Amino acid sequence: MNVQTDRALVAAETAAVRYCTVTIAVPASAVVAPRDAELIIRDSRGIRTSCLDDVAVDEDIDGTHVRLGDLAAGRSLTLTLSTVIGPRAIGASTEILLRLSDRDRVFYGEPLDVPWRVVDAATNRAQPVNHGVLITVATVMADRARREAGDFARVGAAERTRAAVRKAVSKINELDARSRDVNAIANTLEDAFRPSA
Repeated sequence: MNVQTDRALVAAETAAVRYCTVTIAVPASAVVAPRDAELIIRDSRGIRTSCLDDVAVDEDIDGTHVRLGDLAAGRSLTLTLSTVIGPRAIGASTEILLRLSDRDRVFYGEPLDVPWRVVDAATNRAQPVNHGVLITVATVMADRARREAGDFARVGAAERTRAAVRKAVSKINELDARSRDVNAIANTLEDAFRPSA
């Protein structure tokens, strides 16, 4: 399991949203392919993680279960997670725990800790940003909005179509207003549903 986060820090005393991608690969040499595979997400207190991809998700006492089904040997997939982090004091930290599971325990292993450290606002603004993660997040958001808006358009709900696109474009642009690649994804989505003259 390979995890990439968009940012490692959050500003003190403010709520934040952080994103990560989780790539899960089954070795081509696997003797037994994972059946009923799932990613289990356990949040720390005061944060909430959701999966942005179009997959089945269940809540359980031990966390959020992202259902992956049966995975073939040599297969790889990437999930996109969004974590809402409540305000915290400077110097604190918070985390999510990720663990892979499956019926045959092919993925058996220790959970992976994905932490964020709480810093002052200036340090938060100056931190490095993983643009690759944000481009993946923007693409997933645009794809979901495209499906939703397409469903509305097919039944003639023009205002709901426009509202779905506007909402998604706004959220995508909030990911990183200075990124041309992220803005291009938002613009392409908007153009696809722009009324013809």
